[in-house]
Amino acid sequence: MRILSKRISQTIWLLLLVNIGWAQSESRTVCSGLTVPWDIEYLPHNQLIFTEINGRIGKVDLATGEVKTLLQVPEVARELQAGLLGLALHPDFLRSKKAYVAYTSYKGDALVLRIAELILDTDRDTLSFSKIIFDNIPAGPTDIGGRLLATPDGYLFLTVGDLEQTERAQDLKSLNGKILRINLDGTIPKDNPTGTAVWAWGLRNSQGLAAAYGSVFCTEHGTMDNDELNMVIRHQNMGWPLIAGKPKNMEEVRIAKEIRFNEPLKTWTPTIAPCGMAFYDHDRYPNLKGCFLIANLFDQSLKAVRFDSSNVEVVEEFDLVNETAGRLRDVAVTPDGRIFVATSNADKYGAQPPGSDQILEVIPPLALTAPRMAEVAVVTVENPIVQAMQLDSTALVVSVVATGLVHPWDMTWGFDNRIWFTENGGWVKRLDPATGQLDTLLKLGDCHTSWGNPGIYSLAFHPDFPKEPYLFVHYTNSPTNSKLVRFRYDFAKDELLDSLSIIPKIIANESHNGSRMVFTPEKKMFFAMGEAYTPELAQDLNGINGKILRLNLDGSVPADNPFPGSLIWSYGHRNPQGLALLPNGTLWSSEHGANNDDELNIILKGRNYGWPKVQGKCDLRSEQRFCEANQVVEPAIAWTPTVAPCALEYYDHPAIPEWRNSLMQVFLKKGKGKLGQRMTVFKLDESGQRILTQQDFFNNSFGRLRDVLIAPDGRIFLCTSNMEISGNGKKAIRPGDDKIIEVRAISR
Repeated sequence: MRILSKRISQTIWLLLLVNIGWAQSESRTVCSGLTVPWDIEYLPHNQLIFTEINGRIGKVDLATGEVKTLLQVPEVARELQAGLLGLALHPDFLRSKKAYVAYTSYKGDALVLRIAELILDTDRDTLSFSKIIFDNIPAGPTDIGGRLLATPDGYLFLTVGDLEQTERAQDLKSLNGKILRINLDGTIPKDNPTGTAVWAWGLRNSQGLAAAYGSVFCTEHGTMDNDELNMVIRHQNMGWPLIAGKPKNMEEVRIAKEIRFNEPLKTWTPTIAPCGMAFYDHDRYPNLKGCFLIANLFDQSLKAVRFDSSNVEVVEEFDLVNETAGRLRDVAVTPDGRIFVATSNADKYGAQPPGSDQILEVIPPLALTAPRMAEVAVVTVENPIVQAMQLDSTALVVSVVATGLVHPWDMTWGFDNRIWFTENGGWVKRLDPATGQLDTLLKLGDCHTSWGNPGIYSLAFHPDFPKEPYLFVHYTNSPTNSKLVRFRYDFAKDELLDSLSIIPKIIANESHNGSRMVFTPEKKMFFAMGEAYTPELAQDLNGINGKILRLNLDGSVPADNPFPGSLIWSYGHRNPQGLALLPNGTLWSSEHGANNDDELNIILKGRNYGWPKVQGKCDLRSEQRFCEANQVVEPAIAWTPTVAPCALEYYDHPAIPEWRNSLMQVFLKKGKGKLGQRMTVFKLDESGQRILTQQDFFNNSFGRLRDVLIAPDGRIFLCTSNMEISGNGKKAIRPGDDKIIEVRAISR
């Protein structure tokens, strides 16, 4: 394939944030050849001790870079994020020689998290396994937590994730979604607030702990938004999943008062995946004194965060390292004020080979000054308005037909040869791709939007339109409810009128609300529905979340559905955002995974797709028993790191013969290596159930791609999703975003 671009210069007025003074820190490789070092701590005599997720504990001489294995921890269970995790030295380590590690192990086929005590023999320079001091914390392959902190007053703190089962975070009978506090011998302190190890609760997945100012602080992973930095307070409810970040509406304000919620000190949207943290209280780098240093996985930065004198308000934040070393898992500060970080590029999410991780010393610049806002500036950019593409025998032209949109979500081809689409905030609009004319047809007065969602999702015309002049629209009408509504199109008034709720009550959340719609020749609707950030709903056959539904067009249940009286066609889905129905009846769906295993599935009647018990294929010991008992369907493709597959369409038009009998999949996120936000064409075999080949197009050309639409004449339309209110697309924004893009064949 050859691509030729015609570039047109555009002059744009921009208010620019000029980054003055935040110079990148220098870094020095201390050691390399590691595989997912998870925790690093300072040892006497100029050494670091570290854990690797595969079970090894090693140490490195900071002067020579020599690495020595101290111990292979026995019975470490290694699955996805599970393995050997946190490490803490006894507060009087020089005398006691004791250290503590948190790791996952098997109890039968189930994963559990445990804490073990270790003894360092300084004469023999060896580390030995002493005993397990705390055991049987429920664990899983993801969202485990696992960070340890030993405090000077003789306590061990451990972060424990919710395992993608959000209800556990608020359940005080569960240890998940909590910060635990125990004595150094594993017993429960008498002053713990609940009489158990639970010290604080309402967390999703905390992977950072640090002590400062006589208090304990933690970082926490959000979902797509609202990562947090918190002070850990005794008997504190940190809100998850009732509140993510700070209260954003009156309902969350009410909940916050009811649960005595303490707001996070700092939130990040889009997510940065904050991990290990350390407090800097040294004069070596005076500009950093009083800062928390936070290692981040997703935005690959080492952040410095400074509080005011009350230690409750962030007054300064800047990056010491930014995308130069890859994913950062932990940070350590030595007694003389040196700073060390560990990378995490060889895990499944970093997708680098084993042995590619490093421990680095970070050397900040001597002077750090604050960024300032520049004057309004005139910037001339080269914008790829038109691309010419040559396939084997077909020439294509790619052009932008609409700009200035905000988070368009779903597109459908109208009876009037125009594109009808939904847009952030509850808008239904119409575009004439020939002229660029844009019309507003509907603004939903009761549409609820939030940081995590656009409020309005899929739309589709009745399959018998215009005889049945109806348009179906799915949107959220409150923070906790969405509905599928049918509107009547009035031809004379050119308006959508007379709304009728087809499914009036669907559990909703800030995100994971799905959705897509397709129709069968028998006039049934397949409707993909997310689990509303409540994973347990996906396996609940009494509810419709986390499912692909099949319904009559009045909302009633078809008589031949697999579960009598139920709209459910398949279940065990996390957040399906792509549906494509082939002429032979094969139904394909694409689905967002959590931290791993996005999926492309063939949807079979009445079958279980595993979430949250199974992610991707049934390839983990902790998953296999569930897979066998529930006949879980494995995906045709699973993507790790996640790439956020979104809309999916079937192409079989002679206009582009190379793409006939193919699935067209668009992606929101970048993939492995140089793969970016793109459209992939999956060539199918004659049965439509097996992928033969795949080709990627528009790699990083337009940013996040949310939807793909096939017009009756074989043209293809894409829409971008760079202007999301959540900020997820901020690194992908191009001038003129958001856009609708046309791809069409041209005669030669």
